[in-house]
Amino acid sequence: MLESAAFGTGRGPVFSGTGRSARDCDLREVRYREPQPQYREPQRLIRGSLDLLGFGDNLLLSPSKARVGEPLDRMPRRNPPLISVVTVVLNGAATLERALKSVLDQEFHDLEYVVIDGGSTDGSVEVIRKYEARLGYWCSEPDEGLYDAMNKAVRVAKGRWVIFLGADDVLVADLRELAALLKDERTVYYGDVYMTRRHVLYGGPFSAYKIMFKNICQQAIFYPRGAFENYSFDRRYKVWADHALNIALYGDRRFRFAYIDKQVCLYNDHTGASSNTEDAAFKADRPALIRAHLPSTMFLLFLLRSAASRVKRWSACLLTSR
Repeated sequence: MLESAAFGTGRGPVFSGTGRSARDCDLREVRYREPQPQYREPQRLIRGSLDLLGFGDNLLLSPSKARVGEPLDRMPRRNPPLISVVTVVLNGAATLERALKSVLDQEFHDLEYVVIDGGSTDGSVEVIRKYEARLGYWCSEPDEGLYDAMNKAVRVAKGRWVIFLGADDVLVADLRELAALLKDERTVYYGDVYMTRRHVLYGGPFSAYKIMFKNICQQAIFYPRGAFENYSFDRRYKVWADHALNIALYGDRRFRFAYIDKQVCLYNDHTGASSNTEDAAFKADRPALIRAHLPSTMFLLFLLRSAASRVKRWSACLLTSR
């Protein structure tokens, strides 16, 4: 089960930076079909409770969807720009140029591109310098890991919305179309990603229940600037700090989440360690994060499902030991 959206960055302890290219994939838009969930959201049990608690759209089991707008074919460059695209990289020269070009070749210009390099020694800096005239900001210096670099990027980014693109991922969405949907600066807009190893479209609408157990892929999220005026990535979590951030934002009544039924990027799940690396600190803190940011009803459901999972594992162990 995917737990993190710290995907496809080619950095530090999260990704090995081997530069292995994503498997060739059809870049045409994939029609989304919501997968059958592996759990059943107990709507009848909690819908009334949520209404009584008075929480907003974030906590409803039927998540909000963004309305489709008209493409912005000729959007003038603004100061600040509408969108900041952020890529952080460490020794990702083999795939970095493809990621850069997927952004810079867009026919949308109301954006800035921020690239943070962690002191690469494999030629990544040379790739960045090749495109530096078209970048809003870039630097190459040692940092304390993936989320330290992302926090650094957010501090220099000027866009009203921020999206993170991994150095081994490819932006396939037309930013002109997505920009037309970015209306409310208290809304976190998110779409889907195509996972090139598993050949699946990951994402779909998220509810408060779903986000306790799965995470929205970071490469599909347009965070409003206000999110980072109130929060930052917690560097104690080496793999899943973005999941911790999304749980906090989902429970913050100042913000709401809106799903965009579009494929945003090709996510390289070939070399990403988020699917097979434990984040012990996040795992230990997740119950406390849910209890702190989501309503008590959700916390109770989290405990019940966690207990049921443990019983299922114990039962399986007993059956196999016989």
